[in-house]
Amino acid sequence: MVLTESRAKKYFGDTDVMGKVLKVDEKFNYQVTGILADVPDNSHLDFDFLASFTSLQKLIGGYMFNNWHYPTMYTYAKIPSPTSISDV
Repeated sequence: MVLTESRAKKYFGDTDVMGKVLKVDEKFNYQVTGILADVPDNSHLDFDFLASFTSLQKLIGGYMFNNWHYPTMYTYAKIPSPTSISDV
């Protein structure tokens, strides 16, 4: 998992957190693999940590893998430039 700077400080203090393990929901261990700056207030994203999509299956089950309408997911695509909107 990747933690924001403020969450890393909250959970681990001022120690080096890389490689440390954080327990989620009292049962799942996630290794800290990165730290990123806190999300700015003007962002539409609001999170304290990021985990791989497949690791989330352990937390919430397979529902999101079998449903196109899972409400808490965003999908982004990087479009090469120049590309016209009609091509997209």
